[in-house]
Amino acid sequence: MSRVNPAVVEATALELAQMVKQIGGSVDPLAFQAKDLILSGRTEEAIQMVLPQLVAGTASPVMQKVAAALYYFASGKEGRGPKSKPRPSKWQEIGARYVSRREEGLKWNKSILLLAEEFNMSVSSVETSLRFYLQVYKKLEEILGI
Repeated sequence: MSRVNPAVVEATALELAQMVKQIGGSVDPLAFQAKDLILSGRTEEAIQMVLPQLVAGTASPVMQKVAAALYYFASGKEGRGPKSKPRPSKWQEIGARYVSRREEGLKWNKSILLLAEEFNMSVSSVETSLRFYLQVYKKLEEILGI
């Protein structure tokens, strides 16, 4: 079983908290997911998520900042500033599906097996992603006092 890096959990929770505070209490989940993709080195996927909203004129202010970050990254200036530590694969998607499965009444073990099959990942990778998700949201609640 892979361990979850507490520093990465803390940094991710702080990013989420900052986004919540910037836009008055609600998070643009697509913007956060796009930013997470960028920090995880998956820029092509981030571009595919950001561009349709920019073209349609529906991008939130936070999504526009993410688009600016993508542009900055593409310009070759990404070497400045702190480097991100890798986050578990598909941690947001796995966490959201886990919450749905728990609401359906499924237990941990059954949920993990189904998620591993659904995401075509090993059980240990799903567990790592899910532990990361749960720790990030626990830390986010501490930071925001909710």
